[in-house]
Amino acid sequence: MILLLIGARGVGKTSLLAKLEWDRPNAVYVDLDQHIEQCERLSVEDIFTQFGEAHFRGLEQKYLDHLIESNRSTGAVIAVGAGFEGDIPAGAKVVWLQRVTDEQGRIFLDRPRLDKHLDPLQEYLKRYVHRKNVYSQQMDFEFQMPEGEHEQLSACFRRVFTDDPVDRRYGDFDVTIFEHMGKQKDFLRRQLQLGARYFELRDDLISKGCAEQLIREIPEARFLVSCREPQGWGRDLESSAFLVDWPVEWGAYNGSKPHVLSFHGEASQMDQAFQWFDQRSIASTRFLKLAVQVNSWEELIRGHNWWLQDPEKRCFLPMSKQGRWQWYRIRFGPRMPLNFIRYGQVYGVMDQPTIFQHHCYCIQPVKKFAAVLGDPVDHSMTPSFHYSFFAQYGMLVVAMPLKESEFNECTMNQLVEMGLTCAAVTAPLKQKVYEWLEATSGNISEEALRLQSVNTLALSATESSGFNTDLMGLQGLLQAVDPQTSCALWGGEGTRKAVQEVLPDIVCYSARTGKPKQESAPQDQVEQLIWAVGPQYRDTIKWPPNPWRPKIIYDLNYLENSLAKEYAMNTGAKYVSGLKMFVDQAKAQQKIWQKVLGPSNTNSSVN
Repeated sequence: MILLLIGARGVGKTSLLAKLEWDRPNAVYVDLDQHIEQCERLSVEDIFTQFGEAHFRGLEQKYLDHLIESNRSTGAVIAVGAGFEGDIPAGAKVVWLQRVTDEQGRIFLDRPRLDKHLDPLQEYLKRYVHRKNVYSQQMDFEFQMPEGEHEQLSACFRRVFTDDPVDRRYGDFDVTIFEHMGKQKDFLRRQLQLGARYFELRDDLISKGCAEQLIREIPEARFLVSCREPQGWGRDLESSAFLVDWPVEWGAYNGSKPHVLSFHGEASQMDQAFQWFDQRSIASTRFLKLAVQVNSWEELIRGHNWWLQDPEKRCFLPMSKQGRWQWYRIRFGPRMPLNFIRYGQVYGVMDQPTIFQHHCYCIQPVKKFAAVLGDPVDHSMTPSFHYSFFAQYGMLVVAMPLKESEFNECTMNQLVEMGLTCAAVTAPLKQKVYEWLEATSGNISEEALRLQSVNTLALSATESSGFNTDLMGLQGLLQAVDPQTSCALWGGEGTRKAVQEVLPDIVCYSARTGKPKQESAPQDQVEQLIWAVGPQYRDTIKWPPNPWRPKIIYDLNYLENSLAKEYAMNTGAKYVSGLKMFVDQAKAQQKIWQKVLGPSNTNSSVN
């Protein structure tokens, strides 16, 4: 088997290759850009500069064709550059690697600029819009990867996409088949080996001919035929289905097949759906499915409580435009009669867990879980970093978007009831959590009291405890700062007190006004700049004064689209990522949670 890895600039194609090679060193793994550099004895940047992009694209095609032809009998995994738009050689299967942050953009300090007339973020985004369309045409499969380094990435990729022997089955999962996927019969058989329970055939997503062919050619599969179009082909294939999905709003099901009664609509219509479920369930109704657009925390809890009344015969599948309920479906989906997963971002619902997340967390029963709370959190490396730690306790760790307006005592009590035991807290909730603990007489550590900010929670039914490990992270990141040299903090209202503990004489500026926060005169020049403004505020902040030319910028973010990277590029300053700060404070969090959770169960694993 020959697999081609495609994907956006910086998504992690080369990194995945290295992980795969580490696990299976005897196979063939090639980074096409590196291969071209070795053969041409020139860097990619030099080839672009001396001969132009068209020449480089010709080299890409030439060397790719040769690599595939020479490895056709043995197989290979080949990563191509983000801009590859050539012909896909016969016999190769293309996997589009994705991360959630692809859409947010990336700024590179160590790669050649391609559109120097644009700012670096716009340079990426302009090309990504075009390349995304190319990838969707090139791909055979898609694979959404996690943010940050994750020890399970290589193992999951090999299980899902290669022909390695299946060493273990996943817990039950279900897959909606789109027309594009219907052509990949071997891939679908592989998913059956991994534990796929139902293949859903929806009459609004694939053609009748494709559905009939799948039923005929993969007889070992259990097909769930879902009727979505009143005049669709769903009723025509009922006799070949293992199970039929019937919209309850259409009335009572009058066929003879075992079936699911489903409701797809708005959560505000739940009362009507519950009434129809009660009125229209018959002996052949196997279970009920509530798949609705959920717009608030209150609606989520209402659907959750409905499911809890009969968890073996009910499914609650909340949906949203941004995928904000994915954490819920990771946590509870494996307990439901239907647990749909997706492979990437093109096909499926964003709230569905990815195959990678299912690979990591397909264990039952899970009684406790951990989360990172904040908004946004889709970029967070917390789930990847803490995976191994919580795996020792048989716990999940998920990213949970939670707005300031949704955070209150009732929400926290509900999360504790759901099993939330440990939480990392990020912006904008650190002060809000502190205030909640203070109001409810929770336990607050000395550091959190001093900073009036909480970034670490330990929760139980009887008590809540808050801590702050930001200082540990800041001390590691800022240890090289020279207190005798001019220094400023740009933005960072939530971290200002912690920074001032490490650097008492620092001058703090409001990124919104560009003025000092204290009664200090603005500085004419700053040699060391601490950057604490998130990229989401790009359009509402002021940049530091033009005369400033810092020698070094310490970024409190580790985001790939951080504005600090752009500012460092524009000023020629050395850039220091906030990744070290994240790692140091996260290690301190684990020490806190370890004391709360007690000795780990070395035999427990969530995968």
